[in-house]
This record gives sequence, C-alpha cells and structure tokens, in this order.
Amino acid sequence: GRDDSKLGGPLRLRLDPYFTALSPYNTYWRGESKSVYTGRGWIQPVGDSAQVIAGAERTGGVTGEAAEDAAIPAAAQVDTGRKLIRQTVTFEAPLTGRVALLSGGLPVQAERIIAGDGEEPVEIEPRFDAWADALIVDYAAPSERIYSYELTSAVSTASADMLRHEEGPDPAEVRDRFLQLPDALPERVRKLGERLVAGESNRYDAAAAVESYLEHRYTYSLDSRQPPEGADFVDHFLFVDRIGYCDHFSTAMVILLRSGGIPARWVKGFAPGDPAPSAASTSGGTGSRGEAVSLASGTGSSSAEMHRYTVAYADAHSWVEVYFPETGWIAFDPTPGFGESIALSVSTLADYRLGEADTVAAFPWLAKAVEVAKHLQPRLTELAYEKLTRMTPRLRPFDWTVLALTAGFALLFARELRLRGYLLLLAFGRLRPGSTFPGRRELLASADRVWRELALLHGPKPASMTAREYIQGAFSEDQAQSECAEQFVRTWEKIYYGGLRPDRQESVKFLEQCRKLASRRG
Repeated sequence: GRDDSKLGGPLRLRLDPYFTALSPYNTYWRGESKSVYTGRGWIQPVGDSAQVIAGAERTGGVTGEAAEDAAIPAAAQVDTGRKLIRQTVTFEAPLTGRVALLSGGLPVQAERIIAGDGEEPVEIEPRFDAWADALIVDYAAPSERIYSYELTSAVSTASADMLRHEEGPDPAEVRDRFLQLPDALPERVRKLGERLVAGESNRYDAAAAVESYLEHRYTYSLDSRQPPEGADFVDHFLFVDRIGYCDHFSTAMVILLRSGGIPARWVKGFAPGDPAPSAASTSGGTGSRGEAVSLASGTGSSSAEMHRYTVAYADAHSWVEVYFPETGWIAFDPTPGFGESIALSVSTLADYRLGEADTVAAFPWLAKAVEVAKHLQPRLTELAYEKLTRMTPRLRPFDWTVLALTAGFALLFARELRLRGYLLLLAFGRLRPGSTFPGRRELLASADRVWRELALLHGPKPASMTAREYIQGAFSEDQAQSECAEQFVRTWEKIYYGGLRPDRQESVKFLEQCRKLASRRG
C-alpha cells in the first residue's frame, strides 16, 4: 500500500503478477525510501524534496554502457563503486495516481515512459525526490495511465572489504535527517542499538551485526498484528511479539542503527521475482507489452544479455539502506531468507534459473540416476525384443511376468524422474542422512508441481483468491488430507514470501506434503 504510517497488520498473499521487467541482472526493485519514523510507521514530509543532498551531483565514478551519456541529470546519489544499467518495467495493468518508478538500484533518469489512454501517447516527466532517491509521478490521470517505462539505475559494486575501510564524517544534512528518532522511543530500544553497534570497529560490520541479530533471533510470520495504541512499533516487535514480516525487521534495523549513531533509511519496493522466458525469445508482441520489448533494443545491451523477470504482488518487500561517506547508500536486508540475495554486487548478480549445470552441481546423484535411466530404458527394450524373438513354446509364464514388470518399472521410473524429480528427493534423501537438502528454489519447484496438479483437478486459482482460500476450497470435502494441505500452504508462504530456508527435518516434512498432494490423481 501507499500509506506506511501504521505498520504491522496481518498480510494475505496476492500471487498474480504485478509487472514484468527486462534487466541484465536479477535485482531488487526499489520504489522509494522514507525517513521519518513516528513510532507507528514511516512518513515522508510533503514538499520536502531538496534537489541535491550530500554533494550528490551525478559525476564520474560509474561504469557501464549507460555511462556513455555525458550529461546525467541529478538523481540518485552516484559516487564510486556503482555501475549504470538500463531496465524496462511493464505493468500487468496500467497505473494511475501517484507512481514511484521502480528501479533495480538507485534511479538515475527515466529514459522513456509509455503512458496515455491506449490510443494517444502522453509524455510524462517524473519528479526526482532527492531525500527518497526516487523518480515519482505525483499524479497520473486516467488519460495518462502508465503502461511501461525504461530507466537507468545505478547498482552498487562495492565489496564488503571496500566498505569496511571507508572513513570520513557524514554530511550534516544526512546526520540531521537520517538519525531521526521519536522522543518517545523506549529507552531499551536505544540501549539495544547502542550495544549492537558498539561492538564493531567499522560501519559495515556494525550494520551486518544488527542485520544478523534480527535475522537469527526473531521469527518470520505473516500473521502479525498492529501494536496496541500508545505502544511503539519497534519496541513491541523486539520485546513483546518477536514475530513479524519484512516491515517489522526492516524498521527495527533502521531504528537500532540510528540509536547507535549510524544514518539509515527505510526502503519499500519488491523482491526480485521469478525468471521468465528471456527477452530475446519474446518478440512480435502487440500493444504496450510489444513496445516494452522493443525498448530493450535501445538500452545498449544486446538481447542475449537481457533477461525477463516476473514480479508478483506477493513479492512486495521492504529493506534498509545504510549511508557510507564515500559510496553513499548501501542496501541491507534483515528479513530471514533475504539478506544474502541483496548483498550480492552487480558483478556476481546473474539469472538464477535452475539449469542443467545447476542441477548436476546441486544433486549429482539425481543427475546420475537420470543418466542411468536414459541408458537403461532402451537397453531393456532391446533385451525384451531379443527375448521375444527367441521365444520357444517352453517359455514359462514367469518369464513373461518378469520381463513385463522390469520394463514397466524402468518406464515408470524414467517418467517419475522427468515429472516428479524434486519429489523423489525425499525417498533418496532418507538413504543418505548426511546429505544436503535442496534449497529454496528446489523446494518451490516441488510445490509448483502441487499447484499444477491442483489446477488440473480443480481449475486454476482465481486472481482474487488467496492461496489459503484456494487450498481450503480444494480440500473442503477431503478431511483426510485437509490438515496436510493446510500445513503445506503455511510452509509454502514462508518459503515463497519470506525466503525461509528450512532445515533437514522441515524439508523432509514439506517434501512429504508435496508428494502426498501432487499424487492425488494416482
């Protein structure tokens, strides 16, 4: 939502796509930051958008094809350790009203916005808010609805070692704005922030310490609640409920850092989303989406370098940016399951689709089993043919039975490896107690099989229906599996939305649930 002044209510996932993006890297999608914490949430004072802060003129120190343009207007703070990339965003449904243009890093400039009533294109110039580091269309009327846009983003390439050695005072305007705390902030929150920061010798390690503290001591859950009237949001999360989702974790990290004297701000946007067919393979579209694809050709990146990503409403997310005197704002994410992804620099970001090489590396035994099955099936067929051609009247019924069962087993095994490979991890994993269980991507792939099977049995999930509502309807007359389905969807929500990394026992349980639910037709 657009109102962040009261945080903490329970969330329900909406899984339909929000936008599709073309990008050379799989990045977080930054909307805007907010700087004033009220004790209940975040606000950005109206009309408070100075055009230059902390010497943030867009000068040298950046690399990338987009940097070839000599004149870069004042936008995101671009100093050293950043690379300029171009990205295209196309919304599933055009937007009106206030729109913050999403970008894979700090936004530098909007190259082109496709807007209008579907017949007449309209030119729109977004406003740059320097305090929020955001390109914002304050109001898009129905006749100016926004379909798509292309922009230049500045993505950090600074390594942890570089950030550990940064020195220098923070600009006065940064200290004044991004160390703000409400007068009524409970003292125990201040003291916790001071203690966490005091144990580190540099800003990067201090931020990482707070990030780790939150990630490992608090529980991710969508079933949250707003604190009672008069209670501080961060205090209630840290010392009372101790559960929450991204808004809780990110807000708490900003306040703890500020309590320790480190400038930080709260950021809202979207997690990376899921890879889709590459931009190179999707051409010839019509309407706004066809135009969005054609925009990619003007980014300076070849089609082979561009990738397509689908981002859903459920990928909405919030995180933290910490100020470093030389590099500027650097992203951190204390929400369990998200921290490692956001810490990757542009030099290591890549399309994370699970390809054949990834499968071999992650599951060598499964790759070997597939290879054996491929060779076994034709050989068994050949042996069966030889046996049949040499049949004599003395061939016993037992021989026929063995041949039929062996060939049938090989065919069935090959089919299951192809269709249900990830579900078979459960059976084979139990034979190797010390083996490493699959990660988030592989568990979600197992869950995808469940969703496909349910769609075949009950029809696709309507866009207006949540995953839980769909599951409840699908199993309303099957009480025997209703509890298993309920546990499945709860764990799936945590893995999909919260980035949960289950331990071995949780993985076994989740894969068992996937196996039961995906095999209902059999």
